[in-house]
Amino acid sequence: IAVNSSTKWMGGFWENGPLWTYFLLVLTVLIFASRPAMGASAGTTGASFLKIAVGPRAAAMGTAYTAVAEEAYALHYNPASIGLTERWDLSAMHQDQFGDIMFDYFGLSAPAFKGHSAWGLSFVRLAVEDYARTENDDGVKVINADLALTATYAHRIFKPLSLGVSAKMIKQNLFQYTANGWAVDFGAHLKINPRLSIGASILNIGPKITFISIGDPLPTTVRVGGAFKLLPRGNLLATMDYWLPLLEDDGLGIGVEYRPNRFVALRGGYQVGTEFTGFNASTYGLTFNFENFGVEYAFVPREKLGDIHRAGLNVSFGGKKPQV
Repeated sequence: IAVNSSTKWMGGFWENGPLWTYFLLVLTVLIFASRPAMGASAGTTGASFLKIAVGPRAAAMGTAYTAVAEEAYALHYNPASIGLTERWDLSAMHQDQFGDIMFDYFGLSAPAFKGHSAWGLSFVRLAVEDYARTENDDGVKVINADLALTATYAHRIFKPLSLGVSAKMIKQNLFQYTANGWAVDFGAHLKINPRLSIGASILNIGPKITFISIGDPLPTTVRVGGAFKLLPRGNLLATMDYWLPLLEDDGLGIGVEYRPNRFVALRGGYQVGTEFTGFNASTYGLTFNFENFGVEYAFVPREKLGDIHRAGLNVSFGGKKPQV
């Protein structure tokens, strides 16, 4: 039995040999496409809110989500991830951060062209209430907000391999000042066998965003990751992501998800290469699943800045749930 299982598992590599070639070709193109941006000198980036982790599930797993093809949250990490979807999926998240900062996400994905393609829409918004002084020295309450609206299309080149592209409009408001910009994402997702998937993406490629006559580059980032199901029932998921940002240090995230039954999922994660270490680099979360929807929660400890709590909902209808 062990020999047969091993042969079947390894067969996924050999049977998908040509797909490996396509995937590696796409990965090479993504890396070379990012080289002009990666050659920029160190400094600050514009539209930094695009770097914030989206989705309680992804956040609880150390943001190691590039190879995961479930839920509309995946649009944020890899536009190709929805290529395997066979049903409509709606995801929404709210997060309260330090300093009365509010962060919200809404995503929708659906199959198209008889399941050979998929489309998605997502909206992300970071806002904070503040008081601005006027010429009369009175406090005027304003909401400083950053937002991005993204449209995604993914196509299944072969049954296990999908490619995706996203186009996003970016807008930032700071009192009476406004900055507008645009960006594109590219991604690839390969399902090697029922247990193993890999993904790669390059996010936020676009021109500098100019705010009050000063232009800053977008937070362009290359991500590569894998997802592997363990245990006989495949109810233990292990993920790992490596990311290489434009003007910051690279990082590594690992995550695990255990589903003791179909109603509950427990998660944990850890990040390496960030400014946080020890307990503050860890992440935790859980989900309560019902028939077609789930209630998700993530806890991200931040001792100096304040702990971060993420809560979200995921609703699916039509078709069957994709498997990583």
